[in-house]
Amino acid sequence: MSSFWSSEDSIPISQTKVSVPDQQGGAYTAGQKIDFYIPPTSKFIQPKECALSMDVKLNLPAGLTDTNGRMRVQLDADLGAQVLIRDITISTGGAGNEILEQIQGYNTLCSVRYDYETNESMKNKRQLTEGATGWTPDCRGTCGTTRSDGANCRTSPWFKPHQGIVADTVHASSDYYTAKVLLPINTGLFQSDRVLPVMLTEGLRISIILEDSVKCFRMLDSVNPGRHLSLHPAFVSTDGSDQVPQAEGASIASGDDLDKIYIQRTNQQTSVSNCGLVVGQVIKFVNSIGTSDGVDGFTYDEVTATSSSITAIDFIAASGTNGLVRLTMSGGVTAGGAVTRDFVIADGSLETATSYRCTYEVSDCEMIIQQVDMPDGYERSLMNKMSAGGQVIYDYMTYTNYKFSQQSSDRVMNMRLPLSESRAKAILCVPTDAQVYSPIEALNCRTSGDPADSTSTYVEVNATGPNEPDGTMNSNRSGIVGVWDNLTDYQFFYDGKLNPNREVNCSRISANSVDQQPLIELEKALVMSGIKPLSFLKFKNNAVIGRALSLDRGVYDCRGRDFSLQANYQGSANNGRGTDGPSKPHLWNNYLAHLRRLSISGSSLTVTR
Repeated sequence: MSSFWSSEDSIPISQTKVSVPDQQGGAYTAGQKIDFYIPPTSKFIQPKECALSMDVKLNLPAGLTDTNGRMRVQLDADLGAQVLIRDITISTGGAGNEILEQIQGYNTLCSVRYDYETNESMKNKRQLTEGATGWTPDCRGTCGTTRSDGANCRTSPWFKPHQGIVADTVHASSDYYTAKVLLPINTGLFQSDRVLPVMLTEGLRISIILEDSVKCFRMLDSVNPGRHLSLHPAFVSTDGSDQVPQAEGASIASGDDLDKIYIQRTNQQTSVSNCGLVVGQVIKFVNSIGTSDGVDGFTYDEVTATSSSITAIDFIAASGTNGLVRLTMSGGVTAGGAVTRDFVIADGSLETATSYRCTYEVSDCEMIIQQVDMPDGYERSLMNKMSAGGQVIYDYMTYTNYKFSQQSSDRVMNMRLPLSESRAKAILCVPTDAQVYSPIEALNCRTSGDPADSTSTYVEVNATGPNEPDGTMNSNRSGIVGVWDNLTDYQFFYDGKLNPNREVNCSRISANSVDQQPLIELEKALVMSGIKPLSFLKFKNNAVIGRALSLDRGVYDCRGRDFSLQANYQGSANNGRGTDGPSKPHLWNNYLAHLRRLSISGSSLTVTR
């Protein structure tokens, strides 16, 4: 045993970063596979300090005209370029190709980590290196809305901001940067802080499958008609007046020509660069307050105008009290209804479009390896011990995804999981929205004036009344994050008994309130899964059911056990959703966090679960 007064043997080492290019080379698009091979000549690596480097370029759909379909798009605000990785497989480099870990739904697991293990410092770092976007004072809301990380149009890594006081160039794919991102690999093996001897595994092979583009793209929250309506640019007049009481030009009658539209100074609309709209974008007017119908939250009042696209955005210093942003519209456009100052301006490009599939391209892919340079004496000593019958044991945490499908008609679900791991730590169950959305529905979040329409995405916040400025908010992360969707309670069954011994009530969370017990259970499960629960700010937006199977350094043997999750969707008349069962089909991603052991002897290599 070491003590303060005695010194231990130490080895002087140095570290070197080595770039390993992808095997195929060239560019990749959605659904394609990227392969890397880390050669055994790297000998020893520090997994936690390795990262994936690549260039990402976003593109608008081909064939757009100057008067239709122009809008700003970006990748997920919280995940950044991590959302592009659907599956990842890590295996040994020899002929046996022994799988060390394989994670399906990598971006969903990453969303759990990034939504719960987060603080301002981590978010800022992700914005610098991973392509995430964050809240900025330049694009803040001034009408009481919650902060949005998806409304940044000033410092986005994906597209160019407006420059100067006039914007009159049609928005196109050429306005998007080729972003260089550096992604940490959020798997169990590559989050280990122990040195990995790849010389004994004959190298490593890493295979990455890219995600479908429909699940990756997001519209700015400040123009999305399904989210943060009070954060949108608000209509003030057609003649540059912002006086109170309202002047003659402070309203639009049905059939009026839409030549010039002035925007209120609320929500920091004080310059062209702060405006989330672009030239060539079709707009519509939406009543941001609406009237409560007691079921879906709001009955929205929308006014559209055919081909009402923007031809120029400029700042008029002589208009209003301190100047106003002005939208110049294409000629011959008339309003389809009455518009007052209660209306905001939202994107209308997808109202009549039949298809809108944005694409992305990944290129210059490299795996940045932190290589540990051990002294020759250490390496010789290790090989001598191996040849004398010694064995290298390497334990690491990993995650196995057990998927399960649930129909929207299932009011009571009993999900049996065939767990076979011998050293399990915890399980994280993420019920994602499994409904298939078109690219238009995924971007627009809803396709009609009803936010709870069957083709609209999951309603994650259903607030009503003038004191709830966010209003009804539809999810823009369908298929990536979990949804509560009227879940009443749940309970696990394993080891021949119910765990916990009473149901965990979730009805208040489903009704936009807070339940304490599921969050306590989730906190323990996150800790045991190697995820630090630093923030529960997004517990409503990303539903995760967690169960710690052991505590501290303990493990649980799942072999030969009947393991199941029982979930009830009985609904409630007070949940504000107007339905007693789940509104969407679910794909449950059940991530079992467990320890694996890599055993290397002189003649064999085995991985035990």
